Amino acid sequence: FGLRYALVGAFAWRLLIPFYLDKQLVGWTGRTIRDGGIRYLTLSPAPNTRGLPQALYDPSSYVWNQDQAEEGGKMLIICEGPLDGLKLSWSLREHAGLVPVALLGMPKQGQIELLGNLSQCYSSVVVMMDRAAMAQAYNLAAQIQELGGGRSGSVRIVEPTSKDPGDMTRRQILDALLEH
Repeated sequence: FGLRYALVGAFAWRLLIPFYLDKQLVGWTGRTIRDGGIRYLTLSPAPNTRGLPQALYDPSSYVWNQDQAEEGGKMLIICEGPLDGLKLSWSLREHAGLVPVALLGMPKQGQIELLGNLSQCYSSVVVMMDRAAMAQAYNLAAQIQELGGGRSGSVRIVEPTSKDPGDMTRRQILDALLEH
């Protein structure tokens, strides 16, 4: 997954999750491994006073795992955060064509349009947000449905059996996604 970590600087004590577009690193988000404080710190394309490098693109215009998602497949799985996406990707590694993408929290308009376009490359689309964000999951599913909803024309909601997809076991993930 190209994960890194930082021990010093603005991203100290964070797992660094890279974002690629056309196989080029365009930014990253850092997830703290300590309790308290800001959970995620993401590069921005805007100049800043913290001495952080600038992202090449606005992170609200792409999703984690976008390069793989653009190849198409059987099922596009949309989740809320990159750690959820990593867990889904690892859990589905033996199931070709099941491709997770991750937002950075709640979707922005550019991401919704992107997901609508990506959905056309898949037989089915699943929205699997954190349990606390089910209202937003239904809203996102409706928006993607309106934009095309995949080749089958429908978007399915899957509620995680734990607080979020990243907290589920591999068996729970497989059961939830492959039951239909």
